[in-house]
Amino acid sequence: MAYPKYYHARGDSEPLLMQLFRNGVPEILTGCVITISIWQSRDHHTVLISGDPVAIVDAATGKVSYTFSVPANTLPIGVYDARLQVTYPNTQVKTFPTNVTGKEFFCIQIV
Repeated sequence: MAYPKYYHARGDSEPLLMQLFRNGVPEILTGCVITISIWQSRDHHTVLISGDPVAIVDAATGKVSYTFSVPANTLPIGVYDARLQVTYPNTQVKTFPTNVTGKEFFCIQIV
């Protein structure tokens, strides 16, 4: 399953809405804690966000949302890679996406 590219306009305060899948099936997120890390896609050295909390919108269908922790009007325009880290109630950890047709990141473009 290919994950979509997410677009976020500089200055917008609306959250990014995402859905997590494992083997094409929505991931069940009941009782999970989720964080996001975002960095510049061309070098992976410029970190924009590291370990920010992600809200679960619908645990049964794997839907989550992320509101940027930095002021919306200061987000640098550009293309970024992102990963979500899910910690399950049993303390196991899984990173999303993984093994997604050779691409292991969500793409977020700030426009």
